[in-house]
Amino acid sequence: MEYHIQNIVINRSACNKILSHHIGLVNHKAKLSCTIPTSILLHPQLYNIKNIWDIQLQYHISNFIKRLNDNNLLGTTTHIRIQQIQNNLWLSTNIFLHPNPTIDGPNRYTTNFKIIQLFKHLDNFNIPFTIKEGSISLESILSSHSKYPTFKKQIRHHHLLFLDQLTSFDNSCLLDWKHISPRLNKITKGKIPLWFTFLEDQTTTRNPTSIPILPNLLISTVQIPSFFNSSTALDTLQSICNYNSYLTELTFYTDGSVIDLGNSQCSMAELVAVLLAISTASRNCSLQIFTDSQFVISKYNSLIYTMPLSKPFNIPYWPIWNTLLNFIRSYNLNITFYKVIAHQDDEFNNKANQLAHCHQIALHLLSDLQNNYNHNFTLSIDNFSIELPICHCVRTICHAHILAFWFSQNHFQQWLQISQYIYWNATWLYINNNQKISNFSHSFHSSTLKSFRIKILLDDFPAPHILH
Repeated sequence: MEYHIQNIVINRSACNKILSHHIGLVNHKAKLSCTIPTSILLHPQLYNIKNIWDIQLQYHISNFIKRLNDNNLLGTTTHIRIQQIQNNLWLSTNIFLHPNPTIDGPNRYTTNFKIIQLFKHLDNFNIPFTIKEGSISLESILSSHSKYPTFKKQIRHHHLLFLDQLTSFDNSCLLDWKHISPRLNKITKGKIPLWFTFLEDQTTTRNPTSIPILPNLLISTVQIPSFFNSSTALDTLQSICNYNSYLTELTFYTDGSVIDLGNSQCSMAELVAVLLAISTASRNCSLQIFTDSQFVISKYNSLIYTMPLSKPFNIPYWPIWNTLLNFIRSYNLNITFYKVIAHQDDEFNNKANQLAHCHQIALHLLSDLQNNYNHNFTLSIDNFSIELPICHCVRTICHAHILAFWFSQNHFQQWLQISQYIYWNATWLYINNNQKISNFSHSFHSSTLKSFRIKILLDDFPAPHILH
């Protein structure tokens, strides 16, 4: 099974059948009742039984993302196969982002398409270079017709995807079929296809009585790169960028001494501070950056000459590094780092440290790492890019689903009122008798003791009130 799963994708119903067979075997060996919740056996702190479905998600998703980001022949062939599936889908939506991709060609039987369907079980998947050529897709208009599968084959044959391809230059009028047919190598006097007449009925207004409003052209003056979300802090950063636009040499002091960010390390804050500083520089600018982070200096010196990164997923905070290094190359920046020696009472370093400690009352600037300078395919949760190794992240998500399922069981309702006061880590240690979970498969005494304590936890003994 372990070797077969590397080349195939097992559907969820088959995985559940395999799991139920093993669950019954474990219940029998551990002398547990057959009515014990499955979440107890899947719980990572109790029996930690592996679900084939979870193993499959971890293996295929992590390996597939590595294949997509590969810079050699493996990545090229993967992109070709994905493009074939996308062409068969024939939608303006990227196949990774489509809620329910359905294709009618032989590609629907391929392992690649089945792996793509596995991504739907995660929250988000970010795709670089999502090109938006048209504003309205033909699929959004024609899909309401009962013959849309036939329509899709016809418009795919003519390489039509957006309504903009069939309108005038200003998108105000739908072109007549006699003007469109010559471009499609069709006879002008031939029969007008049903998909076009339906499109015409859905999108046009005949004999309008009002003059259409002229469009307003808005020319953006934003100079800040696209890796920050709109906010008040971004407006402040934009003013700094405008001031620096005519300067050819800049000096920055950065500091990452922040607290309460959910991470005990300051390396990420130091790295973001450097990214923030260089984003205000103009093209071909020379920068001197003073920082007390030896991690940032050493990592930068080791990565700047190795672009593109061969194994980016092994680098801490690799989406930020990828954005930083590609931006430096794009803007042709000349950067020199200087290590600030600690406790030397440097005036500017002290000022940077003071500002960093005031971050809780300062304006927040949110970075968007899915930008034109980060060329990698990545996973994200709630629009926040995942910086941990992909396999570790997917395993954490699977464990979270198991814990949520465990908390929703009827057995847990009796502890619901006091659950916040229970020290669960100590509870798991007591149930496991201060041993590793794997030890119970080799010791009869330990397994019996653990089963007894789990029955106490679940109140699963044949007491009179339970029998009643």
